[in-house]
Amino acid sequence: MKKLSIILTILLSVLVLTFFFVRYLNNYKTDGVLHLSKLEKNVKIKRDNLGVPYIYGKNLRDLIRGQGFATAQDRLFQMHLAKFFATGRISEIIGQKGIKSDTKMRTLGFLRNAKKHLKILDKESIDYLKNYAEGVNAYINSRKSTHHLEFKLAGVEPEKWKMEDSLSILYYMGWGSAANLKTEIISTKIIDKVGLSRFRELLSFSSRKEVQSYSQIEKMFINKLDHFMYDNFSFGSNSWITGSRKSLNGKPILSNDPHLDTRMLPGPWYPSVLISDKIRVAGVTLAGVPGIFVGRNKWVTCGITNSYGDAQDLYIERVNPLNSSEYLEGSVQLPFVIINEAIKIKNGSSYTIKNIKIRLTKRGPVISDVLNGFNKKIITVRWAPYESMGKNLGLDYLLKAKTFNGVRKILKSVSIINLNFLIADKNGNIGFQTTGKIPIRRNKGGSLPTKVVNSIDNWKKWIPFDEMPHEINSKRDWIGNGNHKTVPPNYPYYYSSYYSPYYRYQRISELLSSPGKKSREDHFRFQHDTHNIMARRLVPVFTSALLLHPETQKIGKTLNDWDFEDSKDSVGASIFHELYKNLAVHVFRDELGPINTKNMLNLWYFWQEKYENMLLKGNSKWFDNSLTYKIENLETLIQSAGLITIENLTEKFGEDIEDWRWSEMHTITFTNPLIRDGFFKDFFGTGKIPYSGSVETLQRGSYSFSNDYDTTISASMRMVSDLSDDDKLLLIIAGGVSGRTFSPHFKDQIKPFVNGEKSYIYFSDRHIDKNIKSVLTLKP
Repeated sequence: MKKLSIILTILLSVLVLTFFFVRYLNNYKTDGVLHLSKLEKNVKIKRDNLGVPYIYGKNLRDLIRGQGFATAQDRLFQMHLAKFFATGRISEIIGQKGIKSDTKMRTLGFLRNAKKHLKILDKESIDYLKNYAEGVNAYINSRKSTHHLEFKLAGVEPEKWKMEDSLSILYYMGWGSAANLKTEIISTKIIDKVGLSRFRELLSFSSRKEVQSYSQIEKMFINKLDHFMYDNFSFGSNSWITGSRKSLNGKPILSNDPHLDTRMLPGPWYPSVLISDKIRVAGVTLAGVPGIFVGRNKWVTCGITNSYGDAQDLYIERVNPLNSSEYLEGSVQLPFVIINEAIKIKNGSSYTIKNIKIRLTKRGPVISDVLNGFNKKIITVRWAPYESMGKNLGLDYLLKAKTFNGVRKILKSVSIINLNFLIADKNGNIGFQTTGKIPIRRNKGGSLPTKVVNSIDNWKKWIPFDEMPHEINSKRDWIGNGNHKTVPPNYPYYYSSYYSPYYRYQRISELLSSPGKKSREDHFRFQHDTHNIMARRLVPVFTSALLLHPETQKIGKTLNDWDFEDSKDSVGASIFHELYKNLAVHVFRDELGPINTKNMLNLWYFWQEKYENMLLKGNSKWFDNSLTYKIENLETLIQSAGLITIENLTEKFGEDIEDWRWSEMHTITFTNPLIRDGFFKDFFGTGKIPYSGSVETLQRGSYSFSNDYDTTISASMRMVSDLSDDDKLLLIIAGGVSGRTFSPHFKDQIKPFVNGEKSYIYFSDRHIDKNIKSVLTLKP
């Protein structure tokens, strides 16, 4: 034991010395003067105590070049990881483990279509991407001695940044905003397992006409598409605005906390402030993407949530049995477009090559080619952004717009991503506008795969922009969105079959409708709200059964006394969530089987609201176990799930129920991208941190249904933008500004973020200069 202690002490000492030594080596210039050939005039990069860059330029071109340079200083390695992942090259870094991902990304074709899009962009958009790339490459070429140490540790060299790299990241983000591909896959699996009538009992939003027509499609092989069920960049969000009458200082206040898998340090969002004679804008963007994606300028402020617009469809296609190089549309024979790709795979100090062939139909890539067991029939995926490319990206709205309508006019060009943009201006206008292109379908639905039987296109045209979901200047003087269904009952088009349940939106409504004007501090407090609306409705159902069984009475009484808060110290939260999970498995596993149950339950939005309604009614056919002769009912299922809950929590935390705190179960862990496992994982990351909230609360702490309660999706940043305050913007990110492991700004915002502390980036020159720690001047 003593020997082990000595060894650990030596290791720790070496680690500490290495930390401070490498931290010195892995540094970059933030003071003084540098010369960059691409600049037209001087650019200044000021940094505050968190490392946030405030970039000053005389014109937009130099401003964006300066942003590219500053971002590369901080996040060049992260930018490369994002690029390699989105373009199907991650095998070049992680070897064989990346082949599956690379094959998928090459098949989906983000880079392929980014290059295609570049050819039709107007000069303004090209210059926007080009100037940013010039700034990134100015850092890569001129500051080689200060490149991220992570490149050497990963065994790769920085590459020249290209315009299509930024576009590929945007396309990848857009793909993650569309979730309907997953619902099509799981819907088909369930229908094949239990039939149409039982499937209708589970589906909340799908077109009835479309579901009835599914009988025309024979049972087939879609159960092999599990690989496409989950995306690494899927997200939700909360966002809301109080108008001038409801805000304390007489100007709108906007809140936004996008929900992402933010566990990989330094986090997805890169904060910055861009300032010129005509521009002053503050907020965040994705590393590798120019401009400001969420934030404010002098006149307007914007936040985002996922609209879950259905821009994806699966198609069941048929290969010509007489010529495998062709596919059929009825009797019409069409040739596949063939694309050959070479995946470069790291193997120690060398590389091997895997060649893959991608087939395209006029609807999209054949995704079933990446799997085994397909022959005469194939599956293609169609995605609207590939067919609706415009001349302008429409993502520079905060650099241009001065009014609510000015933002809407620019957002009309956004085709890559389906989002709800919440908007407020200083004139008091508030509202939201949905972006992206959604097809008007002949079959009036998109929840199930479409069988290709002829050459008639199922997509007729796009929903007109002015008829996309939107709202302007609500009479209640607030606007809110929690990824819920925003289209009205009489909406003339199919928009989506996949939305968040109402829980978060109802809680937003309760908080914003409460008496009194709301301050910035109120908004920030609401972002940390842990009240569980769903639990409030279901606990009476659970306790009525639990209190009748002698062995479950104790947890029944605890739930009865619970305040429905998913707070860290809550015992009721632990019992509720464990019971909720166990009961759902009891209800579905006997009929769907373990794999389908796992896949469905991991897709929370697909089933949660319908399941709640089943529990409240209390008499669903799903409550009887089809594998037994006995007739089960909801009461006996709840009691059985309660016994398992007691057994599980006792095994984990002991027999004392007071030790079953939510903080013991529900945690979040931030990790270093290069040190994700092993002895030093926690040192270079954070280890497990107790985390409040859950899937259903505004303080978002989603976890995978089939695993433990480790948080997978959480708020990735929190912003409260008060248009009455032109000095500062309340904004904190889950991570840090720098992507360098040994930088003091790699993870310095995590602790205050998790603890609910405030942080600001500054907007006025007076406040910026009061908080600046360094100034770097870039000269032509």
